[in-house]
Amino acid sequence: MKAPIGLGLILCGLSMSIMGQTEAEPDSLASESADKLEVRSGTLDPSAIRFVPPAPPEPLPPVPVQKATAVHRPTHTITVVRGTPSTLPDLPPVPEPREVPPAPFLEPGPPHYLLGLSVTIYDRTFSHLKWQDPETKESLEAWCGWDWGLLAPMQEVSSDNVTYSVFFSPWRIDTTRLHPLAKQRLVPDHPNVAPGEIVFTGGPDEAMAGRAFLEAVRDYCAKHRSELEAMEAAREKYRADADAWKAANPDRPRDHTIILRPHRGSRYLKPAMEGGDR
Repeated sequence: MKAPIGLGLILCGLSMSIMGQTEAEPDSLASESADKLEVRSGTLDPSAIRFVPPAPPEPLPPVPVQKATAVHRPTHTITVVRGTPSTLPDLPPVPEPREVPPAPFLEPGPPHYLLGLSVTIYDRTFSHLKWQDPETKESLEAWCGWDWGLLAPMQEVSSDNVTYSVFFSPWRIDTTRLHPLAKQRLVPDHPNVAPGEIVFTGGPDEAMAGRAFLEAVRDYCAKHRSELEAMEAAREKYRADADAWKAANPDRPRDHTIILRPHRGSRYLKPAMEGGDR
């Protein structure tokens, strides 16, 4: 009779232990999900990036001229015209200032940092990054095995606990076009970086703005590689079309006309003896 009782106690203890582990797993997964950084970007639509030539200036409206003054320059003329008074309704009186109620107290939310990166890309294959952890103020440096120039649509990297608004202006270097007068290597000493690999060469990488940040960017780049490349091609076409249009339509000095129409009751409509500016 004793053996079944002991076996039952053991089985009961095992079931309670298993149940305890099963209940703890969702909390652990929820915590990891809240801490996981993800990239948020704008719409990856290449058709939205296209150069549209500026519209020609609209013709001047027909305004009876009362007085005109011209300023002649060697290349163009600027004409200031005083037209007939405006027929718009009288301007309403300035309202009395009113007291603005104080804003309600806002509960502090997750921290939001502005994260600036120094990015140099070599041969569109690997990138060298330098930045500062906005929380600890420690300098970080890393090499990434992908082209950071594809990440122009990226706006922020965030989780439930922190948000990084990212900005950078990448500098691309083609090592095959070494200038004959260059005395320094275009690529500084660096570790071998495989495609998609992240190698830290400065600063601690365990911070949220360190390896976790770069891994989120890497995963986003790998997932949307084709869309990001299409966006890059659209941006290059935009620049080419804009340069071609500017070459065919160079800026030339042209005449300008400025029309002034005083409002009724304006001091510009009074004689000088009454305090006007005629």
